[in-house]
Amino acid sequence: MKIAGIILAVAALAVAAVSFAGTGSGFSEGTLKPQCMARVSIPVAAKEAISIQVRGNGGDLDCYLYRGKEPGQPFGKFVTRDDTSKDGCDLRATSVQGETFLLLVQNTSNHDEHYTVSTN
Repeated sequence: MKIAGIILAVAALAVAAVSFAGTGSGFSEGTLKPQCMARVSIPVAAKEAISIQVRGNGGDLDCYLYRGKEPGQPFGKFVTRDDTSKDGCDLRATSVQGETFLLLVQNTSNHDEHYTVSTN
């Protein structure tokens, strides 16, 4: 299963961590080496619908969104993913309560990938 492979891969990859400063609109950016992953924390107000856009510079980015804590799991409860072979991701979710979502952005390209994450 691809998600289980991602969890194992994170243990072996360099992982960059980024956080948004507050709820609502946000912006983050960074550069990922091939096969590396970034963790982006996104605080969301109770019952707020959030749209997350990730854009890269020509390679293939895969995105996985988690919420809260899941016993025995490193990332919390899986919400959604966008693992198409395009240079970016579009994700949507609604918070159950005031919480912080965890977005994992993985560079599956064979070159460095500059990416931006924005929410609204």
